[in-house]
Amino acid sequence: MPSRRLPAFAATLAAALVLVPTAAAKVWFRSIEAKTFSTGSVVTTEISGCPVPFPIAGARVYLATWARSGATTSPLPRTRLLGVVDRLGILRFRAPAVGAGRYHLVAHFRGAWLRASGAFRIAPRR
Repeated sequence: MPSRRLPAFAATLAAALVLVPTAAAKVWFRSIEAKTFSTGSVVTTEISGCPVPFPIAGARVYLATWARSGATTSPLPRTRLLGVVDRLGILRFRAPAVGAGRYHLVAHFRGAWLRASGAFRIAPRR
């Protein structure tokens, strides 16, 4: 009889993994997506659609030129620590002096690198 229960258990487990939302499965900071920030400007963004206090307060957020979600080690060639998510899910940082281009925010949380924003631009101050 155990052989009949195994496929049912496996199907239930697979459905649960697909249907249960996780912190890794979402983009946290939507308000900065597709925007352009000048070097040195102060950026304030908050995690959208999450209860307060936010369960991942303390996650460290970095600037990255590209990101791959769910990796257990850093797949990122260049990152720069920007700040830490506070207990209300808010991140504040100053746009760093970097080359003009597209960037993402990534978070280091529970040993994994997670994509935390869509692409945005940083432009040198004129």
